[in-house]
Amino acid sequence: MPFVARALLFAALASVHARAAHAEAQTGAVLPIMAPDLLEPQKRAIEERIRKLAGESGLRLQPAAETRKGIDQAKKAGALCSLESAACQAQMGVLLGATTVIVARVASDWAGDRLELRLLDALRGSTIREAAHLLPKEAELRERVIDGVILAALAPEKTGSLDLKAGAGTVLLDGVALDAAAARARIEGLAPGPHVVELRAEGKVPARQQVVIKSGTSAALTLGEIKSEVPPPAPAPREPSLAPWLVGGGAVIAAAAGATAGGLQAALEYSAMERGTRDTLRVTGIGMLGATAVGVVVAGVGGVMMATESAP
Repeated sequence: MPFVARALLFAALASVHARAAHAEAQTGAVLPIMAPDLLEPQKRAIEERIRKLAGESGLRLQPAAETRKGIDQAKKAGALCSLESAACQAQMGVLLGATTVIVARVASDWAGDRLELRLLDALRGSTIREAAHLLPKEAELRERVIDGVILAALAPEKTGSLDLKAGAGTVLLDGVALDAAAARARIEGLAPGPHVVELRAEGKVPARQQVVIKSGTSAALTLGEIKSEVPPPAPAPREPSLAPWLVGGGAVIAAAAGATAGGLQAALEYSAMERGTRDTLRVTGIGMLGATAVGVVVAGVGGVMMATESAP
């Protein structure tokens, strides 16, 4: 490293040690907002909200002018690195004499602007907390979402939550559509104050309702018709039926009686026997034919019962 650059770096480090003496009064630094698609007034507005809420949460920050001056001095002294890198962010925090660094980035794409905020431990180079959320286009709603992201990263105990139950359709919270799971669950990291929930269902007028969130508490809201998902009761067991027994029993009676009657008829036709015996067998055969008819009737009744039970 050239002598001049080394001297400048030593001077910057000396300045760091001088500022470290005031560490109790100034322990945090907000790095410049990284948002290539936002205008400077929009970046300043986000930084002002960060500083305001950080101060209200008890975080001591360097003045913006002092932070920018310290970054310029560090770069002139040879600390050339990209602020997109977490290692560079931590290095800048150390050179600025800050123990914590607040890094904010706004990424813009087809879905809109997404604010990402990270609280970084400058001495360890590790993330303490981070939060992110898609920003709505409406100015008033946008500010609420920005506040929620800032508090979720810097002072999560100051945020509130919402237990949301919504009917079928698209659910929007502060102008931003939620996915199906989030629309029917607990939503964390909301800034205290009013929030707007809207349910849009095809063919219906949008349902819009405001809910007030308080620090450290959870509110509940039901929006739209909630359909019950209780399964239908199981069908009751059917009582035992006599139909199969009637069919089977009638068929057995008819078969046995028919066989006996047939045997007697063959005996009468082909056997020589006395007249009294023949008359007796003839009467018995007629009885067996009657029994066959009874068996057929019983089986038929059972069949009708089975057909009636099986009909829808």
